[in-house]
Amino acid sequence: MIFYTLQGPHHQLEIHEDKIKLISRGISKMFSKGPEEVTWNLNQLKQFEISTPKTLIWGELQWQTFDGKKGQFTFSTNTIMVKKIETYLKKRIIKNHHLHIDAA
Repeated sequence: MIFYTLQGPHHQLEIHEDKIKLISRGISKMFSKGPEEVTWNLNQLKQFEISTPKTLIWGELQWQTFDGKKGQFTFSTNTIMVKKIETYLKKRIIKNHHLHIDAA
């Protein structure tokens, strides 16, 4: 199930219950040498950071997994959805840290 979909200038980000999926779209599909779709499992996320500029037109979401794999996405949305996404991902990250420590 998809929790939320964010639209960016060159990519679309789908936040699912168990993963983040970054999908190339538009003209970036034609010029990109990388894969059209990259997936990160939420249970592997170690940290994330979400920022919004003062104009609230474009924001940025950055994340990293326990094994060092990084991702970044520039998006457009409203303040309410930024807070919902931040709350959802914070809960997942805290849960991941507890699971990661217990597994060690």
